[in-house]
Amino acid sequence: MQHEKKESAARATRALLGTILALCLLHAFGSGFYMPSIWTGNYYGISFSDGFFRRALAGTLLTPFGSLRSNYFFIAAVQLIVGAALLALLLRRALTVPPSQKLWLWYVLCAAALSRYGAFFFATQGHPEYLMYLATLLSLGLKNAALRAALIAATMWVHEMALFTCLPLWFALEYLHYGRRRTAWAGLAASLASFIAISTFFQMPDEAVLAQHTQRLMHASYIPAYDYLDVFRHDFTGERFNWRSWYGAPDVWQVEGQYIALLLALATILAAGLWQRQERSRAVLIFAAALTPLLMGWFGYDTNRWVFLALANTAVLFCVFLPRLGEGAKTIFMGALLIFLLTTSPALPDWKYYRTPGNAAQFLIHIGQHVSTIPMR
Repeated sequence: MQHEKKESAARATRALLGTILALCLLHAFGSGFYMPSIWTGNYYGISFSDGFFRRALAGTLLTPFGSLRSNYFFIAAVQLIVGAALLALLLRRALTVPPSQKLWLWYVLCAAALSRYGAFFFATQGHPEYLMYLATLLSLGLKNAALRAALIAATMWVHEMALFTCLPLWFALEYLHYGRRRTAWAGLAASLASFIAISTFFQMPDEAVLAQHTQRLMHASYIPAYDYLDVFRHDFTGERFNWRSWYGAPDVWQVEGQYIALLLALATILAAGLWQRQERSRAVLIFAAALTPLLMGWFGYDTNRWVFLALANTAVLFCVFLPRLGEGAKTIFMGALLIFLLTTSPALPDWKYYRTPGNAAQFLIHIGQHVSTIPMR
């Protein structure tokens, strides 16, 4: 009888926590969701068969769908499926952890969903990093070592920024959490080889970009902008390679400096909790994996994205290595995380620049009316 009461109380608690989390996610969706932009659709519309290799893997996988790759609604649907799959996978992993960790995960997920970063996640659906992180998490669950290494290396062909974002997270989890050290080194080597090949041999000439733009003008269900194809033409550093674009600009430091300082504090607390338990090599690797997305600041202006991904890496590593942390380290980390979420606020994308057709309601209205072109904002 006593056992049944405990089971009933546990089920009621899980239902309550699940309901609260669902409401938090609904709040994040309602305050941030916007349809994927036309700019992000480029990553799903260019393929190897078009003569593009850099950042063209996502589009290559959609090659069997032919001309649909030029249809905004089809590409947007694929992007939203990717985002939904990533969120579902994260929630599934969170629900399968031991009971002693679930409450901490609930704290992290609810706090993130209620903050501006929850809205940021839904506002930036369609960006290539969501596909790369989905591939990263899926690869960790594969039994075949060669497939795990191949899948993480493949993310480089979606976007080479994987070297600084999902690869460090994958390596830390594969090497430290799962203990599959040979596969971790093999995946790292394959990824580095892909990165070097892309940066050295697969830069696009202007002629190929112009030919692709001309083809899009004839077939796309929207008005393509020529400058959106620049992401396939530039060399790795691009025309924007200038460390002053982020780290050297005083006006940027006034805003982003606080973000970086707080992220540094979060990663330090996480690493210190492991260092205290004599797991020093583990602490150093986790510290690096948490903060490497910030290195992307040297290659572009999308500072909010790199801060968001660094926060995501840090939160995932905290949740995975919870059992190795003492109660004091967990409490301090959660306090620092709440301070970060309450005192920072990433700016949502400029929809006029990225030419996004509208929110979900407008999207459904346009489908119902069978509109063939997309209204520009």
